[in-house]
Amino acid sequence: MPEVSERVPKIKLGDFARCYGSHLVPKFNSGDLSTEFNLGRNNNGTFQFANLEIGTLQETLIEEVLLSPQFNRYPPPTSFQRTFWKAIITWVESADEEVRHEIYDRYIELLQNRSVTSGPPSPAYITHFYSLPAFGTSSAEAATGGFSSITLLESQTTIESGTTGLRTWRASYVLGDWILANADMVASARVLELGSGTGFLGILTGQLQTAAQTSTSAQKLWLTDIHSTVIDRCKHNIALETNHLQKHQGVVVHTLDWADCIATSPEFTQVSKFMEIVRPDIVLGADLVYDDSIIPALVAAISLALRYSERSMAFIASSIRRPSTFITFKKEAELANLIVTNLPLHVRSAFLLADDDHSRGEGVNTVVLLRITRRHA
Repeated sequence: MPEVSERVPKIKLGDFARCYGSHLVPKFNSGDLSTEFNLGRNNNGTFQFANLEIGTLQETLIEEVLLSPQFNRYPPPTSFQRTFWKAIITWVESADEEVRHEIYDRYIELLQNRSVTSGPPSPAYITHFYSLPAFGTSSAEAATGGFSSITLLESQTTIESGTTGLRTWRASYVLGDWILANADMVASARVLELGSGTGFLGILTGQLQTAAQTSTSAQKLWLTDIHSTVIDRCKHNIALETNHLQKHQGVVVHTLDWADCIATSPEFTQVSKFMEIVRPDIVLGADLVYDDSIIPALVAAISLALRYSERSMAFIASSIRRPSTFITFKKEAELANLIVTNLPLHVRSAFLLADDDHSRGEGVNTVVLLRITRRHA
């Protein structure tokens, strides 16, 4: 079997689960089984599994993936499952080894259950594993080599029910890296998220707050969005048992229309009362700057959220699809007496990100991370 470079990470407990959960399909690389994933800022990583004997590799796959209660209860798309197991079978057979019957039976089952539909694919689960900061390790983490996980029911299309909010986009992972790097700050804060979508950042924040085991009155979490279908999906994902937020007593999902945060809005008084209750220390938001038409309302929402404490800060990650829109946002923020500061991105992401249609080709270099504060007299 070919020698594995010392620069290639050795396979360890949980690596197969991480790849499978993140919809990463093993590929062939000079005869070795590998899987490539994006580590941020154009750094592509590769897990090479050639350092395992094929028998051990199959045993690990069966234990971590095939028999996993997590993946049996919250499975990835069946189309991905077929591609994943086909790649494994092809590699094992190319090495003149016998495929374990458990793996082969699963693949045959997936082929037999192939349905022919003309409509869009159904929503499916994706599970992201990450290393929890030093708050402690639960039994669930120990089962996957010390990783915590976030499981989401997501759309498999760009737009579903008239919204793009039913899947997680690249900017959310960038902001997720910031949250992990500042876990102590987030874990003890009152946090408001704008445009929560499927709940990825909210679940991550809630898990950190729960793991920190701080019971201060400040530890609260409000997740907001406007689309009713997105709100329902966010609630669904938060309630998933595997996300372990049952012990968090302060998670609130709330409908919020940024336009109501404009002072001339008939709903301004009501929204102001909501913000006064929230009084966030930290405001989070990913992929909020996407169209010129929503910028005045977005800036009004950020400004209102930061009004109640001089120490409040907003952290916004946004993909730059149209530079002119981003320039307009910064100008509007300045007019609202907000200070916008660019923050450095993490070189390597804590999350495995496939360079496929899940990210829609959004390389991390197209994402900016901003800190926003109010300008005080």
